[in-house]
Order: sequence, then structure tokens, then C-alpha cells
Amino acid sequence: MPKKAQTTTAGNRRTGVISTTQKGAGYIDDPDPKKDSIYIEPGFLNTALNGDTVEVALKEKNIRGKKQIVGEVVKVVNRNKANYVGIVGSDSQGFYITPDDRKMYVNIRIASNDSNKNSIQKDDKVQVKLNPWTNSKIWPTGAIIKILGKRTTMSRWKL
Repeated sequence: MPKKAQTTTAGNRRTGVISTTQKGAGYIDDPDPKKDSIYIEPGFLNTALNGDTVEVALKEKNIRGKKQIVGEVVKVVNRNKANYVGIVGSDSQGFYITPDDRKMYVNIRIASNDSNKNSIQKDDKVQVKLNPWTNSKIWPTGAIIKILGKRTTMSRWKL
């Protein structure tokens, strides 16, 4: 059975492992198991991804008439995961992948200097390694590690 991640408190900050949603919100556990998790609203994850160890600044906010403690990620202490698998898409800026990971709330742009980008096509399934991501206003970039094949669809299956 996996050990529960530890959350520490210092003043109006907490450090813990974040759980994210596909909509870009997050939660970290309160060190007091009798209290609710700390909610991080969409737009306040600041490049944190699911499973990362993060430092969160806390503030009180009135939500639906009830005072609650909410947080904003101020620092990613440790990135939990470096590699992602997903489906290649394209737009006017080039290729990107939509990760298979349902807790990943952002697409990953294929780095413009990636030597493998000329080998991929839309709807390929690929594995990418995430590059350091520090600006939450733009998608993270990644380098292709492996081309896994084409996307499969239910219509191709014999049911």
C-alpha cells in the first residue's frame, strides 16, 4: 500500500503533493486529517502538474457564503513525472500532443528544435519528455522520445 504524501505547514504556506483535475484546478491535503483539502482554483496552479510536490500560499476566500482556505502554487518543489504519452495534433504554431493522462490539464507543444518532429503526423501516438516549464501562460514543450504508432479508434475494432 503506498504511503500517504506528507504535507507540511509554515505560516501561511503549505508544502505537499498536488492532485490536479482536467479542468486545471488542484488540491493538496491539509496536515490535519479532520480538515478539508486545500483547493487551488484554475489559473493558480502556476505550472504544477498532478503528483508534483508544491509550495502553496494560503488565503481565506468567501465561497458560496462560507469562508474557506484556498491556495496558489508559488513553487514547484519537485516534478513528479517527466514523460507523457499522447496523440499528436497540429495548429498554426506546429505540433502538440494531447496527453492520455486525464489529470493533465494542458497540451504539450513539440519543441521547435526537436529533430524528430519531421517524422510525426497528426494522430500519431507518441511519448514525449517534458522540458522545464516555468511560464504558465504558454503550453509546456517536450521532445519526442518515441513514436508509438497511429491512434486507434473503436471503428477499427471488430466487435
